Amino acid sequence: MNTFESIKNSMLWAAYGDALGFITELSDVKRLKYRTRGLGRVKGLIGWRRKLGGQYGVSIELPEGVYSDDTQLRLAVCRSIRKDGEFDFETFSKIEIPVFLAYGLGMGKGTKAAAESLKKKTVQWNTNFFKTPTHRYTDVGGNGAAMRIQPHVWTASSALSDEALIREIIRDSIITHGHPVGWVGAVFHGLILRQALIGGECPPPDIWDKILTKAKLIVNVCKEDKLLNHIWLPSWEKQAQTKLESAVEDTIDEMMGDIKTTNKILQETGIGLLREERDKEERYRSIAENIDAFNPAKRGSATKTALLATYIAYFFSGDPAKGIEICANTLDSDTDTIATMAGAILGTYSNSEPPQRVLDYDYLVSQAERLYEISCGRPKPQFFYPDLLHWNLPKSTIDFVGQLNNKEVALYGLGIINPLGEAITQKNATGSQYWRFYKASFNQTLLLKHREKLSNISPQSVPPNGIEDESMQLKDTFTKSEGVLINETPHFWPTRPQKQTQTNLPLEQGTLDRITDHIIKNGFNEKDIGKQLLSYAAEEDGLEKAIGFASIIVKAKKARLRK
Repeated sequence: MNTFESIKNSMLWAAYGDALGFITELSDVKRLKYRTRGLGRVKGLIGWRRKLGGQYGVSIELPEGVYSDDTQLRLAVCRSIRKDGEFDFETFSKIEIPVFLAYGLGMGKGTKAAAESLKKKTVQWNTNFFKTPTHRYTDVGGNGAAMRIQPHVWTASSALSDEALIREIIRDSIITHGHPVGWVGAVFHGLILRQALIGGECPPPDIWDKILTKAKLIVNVCKEDKLLNHIWLPSWEKQAQTKLESAVEDTIDEMMGDIKTTNKILQETGIGLLREERDKEERYRSIAENIDAFNPAKRGSATKTALLATYIAYFFSGDPAKGIEICANTLDSDTDTIATMAGAILGTYSNSEPPQRVLDYDYLVSQAERLYEISCGRPKPQFFYPDLLHWNLPKSTIDFVGQLNNKEVALYGLGIINPLGEAITQKNATGSQYWRFYKASFNQTLLLKHREKLSNISPQSVPPNGIEDESMQLKDTFTKSEGVLINETPHFWPTRPQKQTQTNLPLEQGTLDRITDHIIKNGFNEKDIGKQLLSYAAEEDGLEKAIGFASIIVKAKKARLRK
């Protein structure tokens, strides 16, 4: 049964694993010694330095306990869970993920490509089929989704079915990851974490294969969810050139092979936890090597990461700090993500918090408490995002930090931020850029890069107060407008109703922004909407355009009905 202590410690141990593993991420011994000023091994949280900003970037001193994209994305998911426990995939995909480009530490290339794509107005959470010279949506199967799905488990009641939990995990995962390896790894980790949370211990190796088999429910979930079955699935199968059933089954079979390899090594070395420190590390390294987790092409695989994290969580249940330390010091593996996912499991049955506090300890605890209360059926205030109808981001990430009302510094989508310490200058051919730590109004520390002179941010692009308070909350009431009952939510700013007028302009010619603006300004003329929608049938990418068009129009109409 969920308890506050188990969720809190899961949150804290996950962040601790991330913070320790972040020091050694993508590092060899030489680079580690540079970062730590001489240490060849990390045993606890320390201040360290890392070069950021590319080849000509700057070396920045990072404070003790700073965490990476793993915990950052996990907190973004926490904010995107509404007070009723439902995951707001729209604000997560259109605000949290794109804005993450501004402050993400150690962000994976697949997640970055997904975030850049989601900045476009035509791309929605279930139509993010990006394609760049180096990355294609259906090829992205890294652990960027698996490492952030814990809040869905923490929020779920013990009575929630496996299928319902998998639906939340898949809705989250497909926003950025289009390869089944990414989904299967996320689902396996979610099911392991849930069983540990409810049962008070990590499932043993002899049932890992049975838990993995439940990942077959991914197919049912995608086919029974209208938002996935009618929109995302047909496009995915076309892009991937395969059927969902066979792709998921092949991925499960591949992970089954890794589980068999792991169990074989355990049988050869003795199923129990080895006594000698060297033997413990050698067995872990042997398993990682034999499932190909040191291969640069597979190092970030979600399935391999999830399996290694489960191994650590089971065999170091009595000494979580040692398990995390081994993860962090197994160089050439995905140190921070394995450690953070292992920490999430270990924390569910740990009797104590980690030996050191990570950065933003109070914020982490507050989010754990909020999700625990929601899991008990007690609604808690949710994050107050800008209205998606008027949501626009600057083209360049460096402009995500700006000035609000010529006074306060703010970050698009997330709110007011207050500077911490001095800015660090990075000079390049086009001028100077500045790196600086900031404390957000909701109590998270962010390292941001911005221009010397900040541009102005529209108040509509910034939440009025981060976490909504009771005085500003829009109550859950029903209002009658044009004969339709609409459920009010706190996600939207009031908008003015538009008068209906007729138009005969050729709407199908022009950008989506121009077309939708024209329809909205002219009162949602049904003939124009239908004409525009049908025009997409003749275009090769018409389905994606039609979805983007319909989504914008429906959101705009709903906002006016609320008014």
